[in-house]
Amino acid sequence: MAIKITTDSIVKPIRPDNSKIFTIDELNGQVGDWIDPFKVGPVWVMSAENSKKTNAPKNELASFFFEVALYGDVLIVPPQQLPSDWDLPEDEDMRISSDMVDSGFLLSLQNAIMVKKIRDANPGMNVDSMYYFNEKFNEQPKEEYMYDPPTDQNIDSNTADFFEKVYEFMTKAPAQFKKGILLEEPQVTIITQKENLKKILTMMKGMYLESEEYEKCSVIQQVEEHCN
Repeated sequence: MAIKITTDSIVKPIRPDNSKIFTIDELNGQVGDWIDPFKVGPVWVMSAENSKKTNAPKNELASFFFEVALYGDVLIVPPQQLPSDWDLPEDEDMRISSDMVDSGFLLSLQNAIMVKKIRDANPGMNVDSMYYFNEKFNEQPKEEYMYDPPTDQNIDSNTADFFEKVYEFMTKAPAQFKKGILLEEPQVTIITQKENLKKILTMMKGMYLESEEYEKCSVIQQVEEHCN
C-alpha cells in the first residue's frame, strides 16, 4: 500500500484499485494533478507537479519529515507498487517487501511527529527527523521464509534469478548453506529443509549446464558431495 499525508496532517493507507501496483492515473488522482516524484531511501515521494503554483496549502507534516517544502497532499509509495512501465526501482530496494517499507515509514513518521512536538516546545533545538526514518527502517525485524523447490523442476526466470543469488551465497557461506540456509540478507533469511538441498543443487547444476557455465557446475558438484 501507499501512505497518503493530507494537508491537514491526516495519515491514511491507499491501495491500488485492481492489482498490486498503482497505475499512473491512480497516482495522479490521489494528488489531484500530474505527480512529481522523488526518491528518499527506499520510498518514492509524490506530490502534484504544480501544487505550489496553484497555491495549494503547504503540507506541514510531510515538509517537516522530508525536510523539503511540499504542497498539497503527498503520497509515499513503496518501489514494489510503482507503475509497471516505470524502470525506476533499484534491485536493492526490491529485496524487501512493501509491507516492511510501509511499517518502517509509519514507525519513523510517529517518531518524527514526536520530534516535531519537542521542537515546537523547545525552539532552536536541533533534532534531525530523517535520522529516525533511517534508524527505524534499519531496525525492522528480519523475516524468515521457507523455500520448497518446484516439483516439476522447470526453471522460470524468477527461479533462475533466485538460484543465481543462492549460488553467490553458497560460495561465500558454504557452512550455512549445508544447514539449509539458502540466502541471508539484512531483512530476509530464506531457508529450506536439508533434504531439499540435493534437489536444489541438481536443478542449479542443470541450469548452469544448459548455459555452459561448467566452472559453476564443478563448484556445485563439490558442495553436493559434502551435503550427502
